Amino acid sequence: MSQINDEKLDADVNEILMHRQLKDLNRSAEYIYDDMVRKFAYSRIIEVDPDNGPISTLEMALDFAEENSIIRLAAGVYSCNKPNTMPGITVEQKDKEGQVIIIGNQKAVIDVRLQKG
Repeated sequence: MSQINDEKLDADVNEILMHRQLKDLNRSAEYIYDDMVRKFAYSRIIEVDPDNGPISTLEMALDFAEENSIIRLAAGVYSCNKPNTMPGITVEQKDKEGQVIIIGNQKAVIDVRLQKG
């Protein structure tokens, strides 16, 4: 009986260690990604958070965006009635936890209108 309990304990410990390693790998990947973003020629990173602001909507983020900006959305539901006229805008989820949903009823969710040039 003791041997069975020891084997179960070993299996549990191995599973915990594996989860820790995965978390560490995820943190490393996030660090590498953030470092890569900082080195790339993005002009601005804008974080949108409806609950904690100061930028609380996707429209506000587009107002502050410059060419080649990243807009990071906190978990939540978003809509956008403002057309995007700025080239190189990237919209991404801020955190890996939670979910970002962008909705649209009658037209495109994000309207991109770039001029040739």
